[in-house]
Order: sequence, then structure tokens, then C-alpha cells
Amino acid sequence: VVVYSGDTIEEIATKLSKVLKRDKNKIIQSYYNCSNLVEGGIIARYYKLPYNISARSAIGYMVWKSNKEIQDIAYNNLEKFTQKDIKKYIIIASIIQKETWKKEEMSLVSAVIHNRLKKGMKLQCDATLNYGPYSHKIVTPQRIRSDTSRFNTYKYKGLPPEPLGSFTKEALIAAMKPANEPHLYFVQDIDESHIFTSDYKEHLKNIQKIKAKRAKIKKLFCK
Repeated sequence: VVVYSGDTIEEIATKLSKVLKRDKNKIIQSYYNCSNLVEGGIIARYYKLPYNISARSAIGYMVWKSNKEIQDIAYNNLEKFTQKDIKKYIIIASIIQKETWKKEEMSLVSAVIHNRLKKGMKLQCDATLNYGPYSHKIVTPQRIRSDTSRFNTYKYKGLPPEPLGSFTKEALIAAMKPANEPHLYFVQDIDESHIFTSDYKEHLKNIQKIKAKRAKIKKLFCK
């Protein structure tokens, strides 16, 4: 069974239900019996499972395997930590995973998140609105205005209350080891890479440059 980055428990349970021929809702309930996380309790990776394994045992193994890997990463990258700290880093990892698929950018996105939290700034991340049923929905200005949940980091300071979905070990390492950079802003370029800066005026200029690029491309292909 392959768990992809960003998968929700609903999506993971749907996969297992098809493979194991078991009731999806019972699989979801088994997950909540094994994990104290609403989302993010199963790391994105390949899981090798016995063909006739029960749904409860499958979920139990996946959660156990994930917990072990999370603890190992924490011991290798943090001097000290509590379980509350671990949940914080898992939430950050899930945001990083939603913001970029590029491994080389993950520690930079992490730096932005950590720097904003330290300064008491709102995160203002579109990614945090990709929770639950909105996991793979495009975040529109209307959504930002209308969503009143604590996942809306345009309205509320701090991290969202729960992880957004599954994440890779690279995202978790980046959450624990942010780049030593002063970045506070980033924007996605047309090639899906990101431009980072610590200066708001420069950030606005970067946005305008990207808009100009998109307008030029649109003009070229829409003649």
C-alpha cells in the first residue's frame, strides 16, 4: 500500500478498503483507536502488508511504523522534546508538504513558518486551508474570507489545531531543522519553484514579476 504525501485518513482508508475488502468506516475508526492525531498519524511511504491481514492490524502496523520513524527522526534532529513538541513539528511538516514537493525547498519553507511564529505574525498560508474535505481544493480569496475555522491562518495566529494530512520524512526533518535564513515571505514562480525573501516590499515586487511572466505566457499562447 502506498501512502502519498498529503493523503488524508479518508483517502488512506479508501485505499485499504479496496485492497482488504473491508468497510472503510471501520478502518477509519481503527485508525482513531490507534492514533491520537486526527490526521498525519501515518507517514507517506510504501507499506508492505501480508495479503490477508485484517484492517485493524494493517492500520495498527502503519501507525506503529510511523510512530517509530517519527521518534527516530526526533532523536536524531532534536536535543530534547516532548510529545506536545512532536505534534507541533508534525503540523509544521504537513504544512511544508502542502506548500512544496521540492526537497531542497522544504527547510526554507520551514524557516518562514518558524520565523513568523517567533515574531507573532500570522502564517497566512493557503496550505492550512487544505484540511479535511478541502484537502485538494484550490484556495480562493472567497474561501479565505469565509472560512472561520482555526485552520485559517489568515484570520488566526499560530499553527492550525491538527496536521493537514500525511507527510514525508524529509518534510518532518525540515520542520525540526529549518534553514538558518531570515525569510518571512515566499511566492510560487511559474516553474513551481518558490522565491523567498525577508523584505515585504521585495516580496510584492516578486509577485508583480511573476504576474508579468504569467501575462506574457498567456499572451503568447492565446493569440
